[in-house]
Amino acid sequence: MCGIRKPWEQRNGGPSLSRPAPRCNTLALWHHPRPFMIGLGHQLIPHAANSSFPSDHATFMWTIGISLLLRGSWQRLGWGMMAFGMGVAWARIYLGVHFPLDMAGALLVSATSSLLILPARPIVDGVLTPAIVRLYEGAVRLLHLPNALFPLDRK
Repeated sequence: MCGIRKPWEQRNGGPSLSRPAPRCNTLALWHHPRPFMIGLGHQLIPHAANSSFPSDHATFMWTIGISLLLRGSWQRLGWGMMAFGMGVAWARIYLGVHFPLDMAGALLVSATSSLLILPARPIVDGVLTPAIVRLYEGAVRLLHLPNALFPLDRK
C-alpha cells in the first residue's frame, strides 16, 4: 500500500517508493492537511499540498537518533541527532509546512519503529553488517579510492 499514490498527493507518474514505511502506513490511515492548505499562517517555502502527518524529515532524524541511543556505545551521537531533529522540527513548523502534532507523530513513529526493530539487532550485527563491510571494501578496492578518504582498516 505504501507504493501507491494517494488521491490527495499531487505528483505525476506512477507509484512512489520514496516514503519511509512507517509513515506510509500512517498516511494511508489518516490524511492530515498542511497549515497552508487550510489557510492557517504563512507558507514561507513552496511545498506540495500533500498529507503532513507525520513529518518525513523529523521521522528520519529521530529514527536515526533513537536507534543510536538504543545502540549503547553511540549515545552521544544519538543525542546529537535528537537535538538536530528538534531543530529540523522547529524549522518545519516555523516555515508553515507542519503542525506541532505532525512532529509529535514523527517522534512516536520513530520510537515505535526503533523499538520494534531492536530484536533484529543480533541478525544485523552478525550477518548484515559484515556483508555490507565486505561490499564496501570490495568497492573501495575495485574503484581504487584513496585510503585516506575511504579507510579499509577495521580495528
